[in-house]
Amino acid sequence: MKRQCHVCGQKNGSCNRYILKNGQDITICPSCLAFSGDETAKIARQAVKPKKSELMYSVIGDALAADYENLDLYDTTEEALKEAKDFLKAGDIVTVLEMAESDWQPYICIDSLLEEFQDQAFSEGGEASEPWCDFVTGKAMTAAVDELEDELNDVLQRWLDKYQVEAGWYKETGKTCSYSFDGTDFIRL
Repeated sequence: MKRQCHVCGQKNGSCNRYILKNGQDITICPSCLAFSGDETAKIARQAVKPKKSELMYSVIGDALAADYENLDLYDTTEEALKEAKDFLKAGDIVTVLEMAESDWQPYICIDSLLEEFQDQAFSEGGEASEPWCDFVTGKAMTAAVDELEDELNDVLQRWLDKYQVEAGWYKETGKTCSYSFDGTDFIRL
């Protein structure tokens, strides 16, 4: 389903919906999220910006076993490097990765849901269900379908909040720093 960006007004499938802690609902496209000076975009950027307390650090390198699915996480760069020392020899190079808690949340895609409903209708009614299928996916129902998607996602969000369902994993932020190990200490490259 194409959502409409609250900043530029464009509808596209890339728009993301954020529900802020105060309950405000913001839908914004990636371009506006990254570049717009609009107040709504600034609020959305703050919502998706990782807090310092949510940042963790991990270390990778040729001398270290790199299981990217199960990286050890540390509170600071220093802790990550300290833990890696025992596995390194002079001249080894490691990279510290900044990791942030994932803000991923599931959402209900109305297009997928309507396809499922159409399959159910066809299984029950065969070709006789085609008028119903055409009606619920037709232009006359566009606003109603958008409303249904918003309401279903509101219910899902309340359920996620009520049961404190969060992603629980970390992902790379893109910030890295490489270090050379001299046998005793690390030298930032």
